[in-house]
Amino acid sequence: MYPLCWAVVGGETNASWAWFFVELRKVLDDSDCTNTTLIFDEDQVIINGVASVFPKAEHRHYARHVFAHWHSVFRGDEMKALF
Repeated sequence: MYPLCWAVVGGETNASWAWFFVELRKVLDDSDCTNTTLIFDEDQVIINGVASVFPKAEHRHYARHVFAHWHSVFRGDEMKALF
């Protein structure tokens, strides 16, 4: 896993994320993005941008966010170790 790019924008909006993902898609060597997996947080504007620009790519969330949901339901060291 390698970070590929980053950008400085005026704000995290649907438009700025869509622009970012359009620019990212230009540099990826996967025309229909069926061999691409994107890992990101659960911010709705990011989810919207990924879904609109990379509809066929695999979409995954950071383990940190998955764990936060897991830990809110399943507490304790044993459950933490299972995760």
